[in-house]
Amino acid sequence: MKKILILILISNLAQAQLMDQSEKELIPVKRLDNIATKQENENLINPTIILNAGKSKFVWNGGLKFGPKTHNGKLRLLNGNINLNGQNISGDVVINMLSLNNSELIGTSSERLVGHLRSADFFDVEKYPTAKLSIKNSKVIEKLEDGKYKMLVNGI
Repeated sequence: MKKILILILISNLAQAQLMDQSEKELIPVKRLDNIATKQENENLINPTIILNAGKSKFVWNGGLKFGPKTHNGKLRLLNGNINLNGQNISGDVVINMLSLNNSELIGTSSERLVGHLRSADFFDVEKYPTAKLSIKNSKVIEKLEDGKYKMLVNGI
């Protein structure tokens, strides 16, 4: 029995040598030990942030061109992503225009303003229920409190 097992073992080793299945040559890859450092490397992958529609806020401010009175409110995001490329921030955000509301007025004043903004003479949300904000180029002007930033957005 031992002779048969030894014979099978030797024949398997010989057969493996005859097959000549050598390993492929390994090609070294550049290591990125510290992604947080600023590196000018064309192979560096730029991160993309996928916005969470449930947790993201889109706040609007508006008013008359000549006058101190301004209004503000919120809109809900449907989806979006932000691409980070060094100091340049770009991306696309899709907004649910039917969710437009007003934050500072109450009662009939708020209803009248929201009705005007949703009407055909302004945003026409019945015809255009979504709006897409495409940011092609931007830069941070000032870092505010609580992780917020004031930005200059170009190419909308």
